[in-house]
Amino acid sequence: INAPTWEQIRDAEPMSDDLVKHLTMRCGFMEPWEGDRRTGQLEEMLENISEAYDSEVDNKVQMLTSLLEPLIIVVMGGMVAFIAVSILFPLIQMSDFVE
Repeated sequence: INAPTWEQIRDAEPMSDDLVKHLTMRCGFMEPWEGDRRTGQLEEMLENISEAYDSEVDNKVQMLTSLLEPLIIVVMGGMVAFIAVSILFPLIQMSDFVE
């Protein structure tokens, strides 16, 4: 966001106008911003939005983690199988050589 110019400060232009110009936000964000700016409830509204975004991010991270867990288990199983075959294959070849 650009710093406000002296003209904007002098004319007491609302901050929400500048946010609309410079930020890509969800549609439902600017209406409460404008209303709470007028009523003096801006801090509460920003805290509520922060909590909503935090819970949304937590949900998405949890979903992504739950999707990746099976893939990680399969990859680790493949690595363990490769190590087991790498150890057992020479032993099997040696037993064939002895006979």
